[in-house]
Amino acid sequence: MSTESSNQENTIDRGRNITRGLGSLTIQNILTSGLAFVFLAVLLRLVPYGDYNAYSSAQVSVGIAVVVSTFGLSYAATRYVAFFQAEEEKAWGAARSILLLSLIFTTVVTAVFELLSGSLSVYFTKSTDYAFFFELAGAWLFSYSISTILQGIIQGMKRYILLAKMLLVSRILMVGFTVVMLELSHNIDYVVIAWVVYFAIMILWPLKIIWHNLFLQGSKEKYNQYSTIMRYTAPLGIAGVFSMLSSSGDSVILGGYTQSLGVYNAVVTISSILSIVLVFPLITTLLPEASSSAKTSTDISNGTRLALRFLILGLLPVSLLVASVSNQLLSLFSGGGNYLQGTEPLELIAATFVFVGIQSVGYSILLALGKTVQASIVAAVMALADISLALLLVPSAGILGATTSKVAVAAIGMLVTLYFVRMHLRNLDSYLFYLKGIVAAVIPSLVVFTLSTFVSNRIISLVPYAVLWAILFLICAKALRIFSEEDRSFVAHLTPAALQKFIRYL
Repeated sequence: MSTESSNQENTIDRGRNITRGLGSLTIQNILTSGLAFVFLAVLLRLVPYGDYNAYSSAQVSVGIAVVVSTFGLSYAATRYVAFFQAEEEKAWGAARSILLLSLIFTTVVTAVFELLSGSLSVYFTKSTDYAFFFELAGAWLFSYSISTILQGIIQGMKRYILLAKMLLVSRILMVGFTVVMLELSHNIDYVVIAWVVYFAIMILWPLKIIWHNLFLQGSKEKYNQYSTIMRYTAPLGIAGVFSMLSSSGDSVILGGYTQSLGVYNAVVTISSILSIVLVFPLITTLLPEASSSAKTSTDISNGTRLALRFLILGLLPVSLLVASVSNQLLSLFSGGGNYLQGTEPLELIAATFVFVGIQSVGYSILLALGKTVQASIVAAVMALADISLALLLVPSAGILGATTSKVAVAAIGMLVTLYFVRMHLRNLDSYLFYLKGIVAAVIPSLVVFTLSTFVSNRIISLVPYAVLWAILFLICAKALRIFSEEDRSFVAHLTPAALQKFIRYL
């Protein structure tokens, strides 16, 4: 067999592995996102707005702190376990070193977080009443951090279905605990405890699977990898801080100036479901696959093409649908009232969410290739843009100012990231495909948005509008002939055998 034929087969196998992993994770994440919606609805309906505002503040604070405590080590876990897959002792030695480093970082950051709990309560809630609540959030931070590292190891092993199963089962138990405890007592403390339960499961389950290799086989590796790991993670840790500031800077500033953070957090949470369902499984498969083929430019370019194709045919249509029924979604989960202030922000964030998807793909490619300096530059540019725009817009425009900042930062991050990965954009689909994909996504969403604006925006309209949207999207896709054989193969992996004939027709 010629070298060219062998490379072609490897490329096909790589694409198939990415596609199958992506399909399985997408199915699992659809179920997980449903549970996330239930969790959000329970919080918005059973917890007073003041308590939910405090919870939103703690969520933002923990999100920022966990980036510092993990310091890029989760990416290192994924990359080194995948990169050294042919040398098991070295792979597990790296995993063990990363876990020990994470324990040190996490312990220090959690201690600082506990010391600042009173100040956080004053800044976000303008009182010390929630000081204990922020102290309790320290346990959330610790478990979250360690869990993230262990998930990175499982991801590096390319056990995508196992990872999705862990996330799904843990979320089921978490949501069940939250519903029961909030029904019995509307105490917001139980929500933090639910998160601790969730991450505790996500710690114990992976440890059970990798314990032998991690602490027995991995301990045989004598090569000191701490310096190597830190050289990789130091730029990532800095980039992570910048990245978190770019995604949460607007929230932090909004929380300091207004009491609208609860509304804004509800909007961001609903829009983040798009990431959970469509972007997370994509990145989960892309990073380890690209890491293990980092010397093969053709494989990376093909993976990038598949990822961007998935975003145009999957993320873009769904995000525009969410934007067109934003009022109904907020009413469904919150029951209306104060939270309907978030209708316009949700429309703007959802309609432009494809920027986030594209930026995430490019960022993962940079991490897989070890280009951490470029990743740091992307994160720094986004952080500076977000903080500057938020400080400029939030005092005068409030929640809409924060939303404008978030959308602008996503667009800036996308453009900078695409510039750094431009060498791997040579084998993309034609411009005509992307144009057709945009048209097929926009037309049905415009119809639904018009109906929501001028006919009815009641919650009950969600079902008929969604059905109408699906029919119109499939008609547009068929008429424009945007589905290739590759797309049909991917969709076939997601659907029952009874629907195969319909898929072939499309």
